[in-house]
Amino acid sequence: MTSRAAPPPSPTDMNFVHTAIGAGMAEVEFGKLAKQKGRAASVTAFAKRMVEDHSKTNQQLAAIAHKEGIPVPSAMDEEHRKKLARAVEPSR
Repeated sequence: MTSRAAPPPSPTDMNFVHTAIGAGMAEVEFGKLAKQKGRAASVTAFAKRMVEDHSKTNQQLAAIAHKEGIPVPSAMDEEHRKKLARAVEPSR
């Protein structure tokens, strides 16, 4: 028996990984912000859970991506960075 190489990842696979991990990173950062700045206990509790869940999910997807030879983003995309920067700005 000969082993066959796995087909290369499709553009859809690569786009999904890039988009999902980038958005997941943003969810983690927004959750951290809500944990730090939130006042309502229910909000900070949810934010804590969101950070934990999205961190785990990002790690799982990254492991799959590495196995499939799909590059994984190392940081949030520009759109999410701008949204986070606006969320951090003090209210006027």
